[in-house]
Amino acid sequence: MKKNLATASVVPDKRRGKNDGCLPLKLRITFKGERKYYGTGMDATEEEWQAIQQKVAKGELKKKSLAVAEIEVNAQKCCDGIPNFSFVQFEKEFFPKKLEVTDLKTAFASYTYRGMCRYTHPCASVAIGKFPDGWVCPYIPY
Repeated sequence: MKKNLATASVVPDKRRGKNDGCLPLKLRITFKGERKYYGTGMDATEEEWQAIQQKVAKGELKKKSLAVAEIEVNAQKCCDGIPNFSFVQFEKEFFPKKLEVTDLKTAFASYTYRGMCRYTHPCASVAIGKFPDGWVCPYIPY
């Protein structure tokens, strides 16, 4: 029987193992028997995944475990908030919107604002600040 509820869970993608023995962790959304997978940007070995599942993770693995749980909770909340669920609507609501980037300063600001680069060196923002306003780098696809 196919359920009318969308479910979210993070699972290792055993179809795409990496050379170092890690498996990419994917967000799996299931609705009416149809599954769709989305990348999380995280990897884990089979042993690490077992530790995450059994809630015995420590140190860095604990951080990964908490991140996995947070993704699952946020995805499930998003699914529950869509009255007539569709994968297209889920993608629109769950994933971050693309910001309009027109020059180097706004590109850097949006990159750091979205949390994509947590460890940005303070000197980088000072250096980028020395470029004239509106300067467009020909090598960055805006």
